[in-house]
Amino acid sequence: MVEVTRIIELLQVFEKASGQQINYSKSSAFFSTNSANGIRRQICDFMGIKEADTNSHYLGLPSMMGRNKNVVLGYLKERIEKRIHSWDSKLLSKAGKEILIKSVVQSLPSYAMNVFLLTKELCQAIERKISQFWWSSKSTRTNGISWKSWANLSKHKNNGGMGFKNLRDFNLSLLGKQGFRLLTNEKSLVAQIFKARYYSAGNYLTAELGPNPSFIWRSVFEAKEVVSQGVRRCIGTGLETSILRVPWLPDEHNGCIESTQPALEGSLVRSLMELGGGGWDDDILQDLFTERDKELIYQIPLGSNDNHDSWYWLYEKNGVYSVKSAYKMLQKNKGSWSPSANSGFWRGIWQLKVPPKVKNMNCWRLLFGAARASAEMTFSAWWQQAVQTGDREEMELGAVLCWVLWKIRNELVWNKINLVVNKVVFLTKLTLNQYRSAQERLQRSSSNQHDDEEVLEQWTKPQIGMIKVNVDGALFDNEGYFGFGMVARGSEGGFIEAFQSSSKGRVIPNMVEALGIKEALSWIKRKGWSKVILESDCLNVVNAIKSTSCMVSPYGLLIQECKQLLSKLNDVCVMFVKRSANKVAHNLARAACFKTGCTISRSDVPTDCLSLLLKDIV
Repeated sequence: MVEVTRIIELLQVFEKASGQQINYSKSSAFFSTNSANGIRRQICDFMGIKEADTNSHYLGLPSMMGRNKNVVLGYLKERIEKRIHSWDSKLLSKAGKEILIKSVVQSLPSYAMNVFLLTKELCQAIERKISQFWWSSKSTRTNGISWKSWANLSKHKNNGGMGFKNLRDFNLSLLGKQGFRLLTNEKSLVAQIFKARYYSAGNYLTAELGPNPSFIWRSVFEAKEVVSQGVRRCIGTGLETSILRVPWLPDEHNGCIESTQPALEGSLVRSLMELGGGGWDDDILQDLFTERDKELIYQIPLGSNDNHDSWYWLYEKNGVYSVKSAYKMLQKNKGSWSPSANSGFWRGIWQLKVPPKVKNMNCWRLLFGAARASAEMTFSAWWQQAVQTGDREEMELGAVLCWVLWKIRNELVWNKINLVVNKVVFLTKLTLNQYRSAQERLQRSSSNQHDDEEVLEQWTKPQIGMIKVNVDGALFDNEGYFGFGMVARGSEGGFIEAFQSSSKGRVIPNMVEALGIKEALSWIKRKGWSKVILESDCLNVVNAIKSTSCMVSPYGLLIQECKQLLSKLNDVCVMFVKRSANKVAHNLARAACFKTGCTISRSDVPTDCLSLLLKDIV
């Protein structure tokens, strides 16, 4: 009992340190199968606790996992069934059911899915129960018709589905967050335990399942493919990243180098940079890499080379893993979500300004083929014609008309419906006009909230004693270059100095704007200016610089460098202006792209000549 005494002493130390007292009557102990029953009883009696059984839970999760996971995790299905049965007595519209499914039912198992991988059978049983609730008037009815499969219901709304969660993919997305933490936070206690047990010589991406793994490790390991597809290496110094077999290229499909030159074997990314820093070595890239690899490498901007290489999530701007983006990635792989659908037919339907129950019960069911009445099919053809002509008023009128027809379908014989159609149309228009009036009042009230946000439309002079610097970036995709330009003017509006430069690469627009602001801040620092207003027409970058959130992506590292430069300058602020107030900087940026790789300073050009030059640039 010496070990038990030591445990009690440690618990007493914890009580003194934390000020919290342990309730032994509510505590329990787990024993291995090799422990004798007499020893178990002796320990429990000595400590004043009870022995945990197979049904014990800790923090809402099963404490022990047997071989049959469906039995151990079956409480999730039972909990969902009880919640759905409690709604049977309520008259719920399809819009109401949609809200309950998404906000209540699908969130019930999410806590357990953060730790455990639910079996496919359990996921299908839960989805089957939700589908019955969606299609039937009562969840206890099992003889109803499910007009569409769960695979169609779980598609994105812009792809014709209802946006319900595919539980298996959602489970993997939640577990992927744990895997991303093991990869990026290796100093945490849980990461050190898993590393010592399962991948002592590598990391989470190179780990193997191993012999006799725990169920939690099996669950997190199952999400490794999800993490591998979206995680990338952020290049800082380049001293911690191998060129081959490490995903460091910003490509959604394959982040690894495809070139097979023997000289790349065992080399680090640092060897691809210029010796003096500041850019990639063009000669090395031209000799060793394919066109695909070179283009992707040039998309990676190099900063000050003071940052260590790190991992980031490709599908988030801040580089931090999110369950939403991971689930979206999995759905895109299956074809259940596509970016092209965002501006298509279904998006127009869901954006109609009609009551939600009209869109859920009538528009979606008719256009997706969930209803079969001939009159409804005729309306569907009429609706398609209204959509093709782009007549939004006809679409809204038709949606409300469909709602009214649906309401009277069970009260009138369809062959007599023409007698009341004119009356229905009249009532529909009246209802629609009332609804539109309410929407207009709501829009007017919301627009008044933004009246105080004034954004400059034209360039204005700074206050006396201050300098205003305008900066902008430009892309020149055909030549594979980007450029940025900046111009400084005084309180009288007169020209002080201008600067422009270009670099090789095809980077995203926000990255170009961030590079431009970084160069402008470096320019201000070199000139020793103070009391400067730096203006840019990229709101996203300006907001990111003012934000306190942490970003670990390459874009985030640029933002961090801008913040560091800004902290070292005296009385310099970054402001947002519209493109019309930033025209000169925009023209300078475009001019920088006309000559590949040129860096031009205009400080020695007479003011009048420079003004004419800037004015004439198109």
